[in-house]
Amino acid sequence: MRANKIAAGVIAATTVVATVSATAPTAQASDFGNELNGTYHYHANGDIALVNDVKKQMPTIDETWTLSSSCVSPVECEGTATSSAGWSARLWYGYPNTYWVVDRTIPEWQFCPGGGVAPGEQRFQFAGVNQIAEERDDKNTNFLVGRQRTMSPSGSCGTNKPLVIETPMMIERLS
Repeated sequence: MRANKIAAGVIAATTVVATVSATAPTAQASDFGNELNGTYHYHANGDIALVNDVKKQMPTIDETWTLSSSCVSPVECEGTATSSAGWSARLWYGYPNTYWVVDRTIPEWQFCPGGGVAPGEQRFQFAGVNQIAEERDDKNTNFLVGRQRTMSPSGSCGTNKPLVIETPMMIERLS
């Protein structure tokens, strides 16, 4: 599938940067052309997930996201991502990133074998893609691809190695 090929290319090009959290401002109109506003279909392909860098089949996730953002320049944007799964988080684009990013904490993510539960830090990174030319296009706000990565803290569940799950993802505008 062409979307998987594009997503794989975007995944290879992305890097994880420090988690940033803040309250996002209300979206306002601007004319930079890269704002994400509307309803989108989110799809994470669990068939080609990586668990601690090993390919493993995980559940595929489909959600509806409502994205609301505004930009103060072509490279500095903020807003909010709200998921049909019941969460809302800051949506941002700008330095030091060159991708749209959504960061959120999942309080009870990893269940430990001896009991107890560890949180997970989840990051979605994605960018617009021209499907015909199969290349990145930051002005394309209708079809975006990237990856989601969820990681437990090192030391959780009594081990020094965090659990890390990564899946390719795509977001497509519905309205």
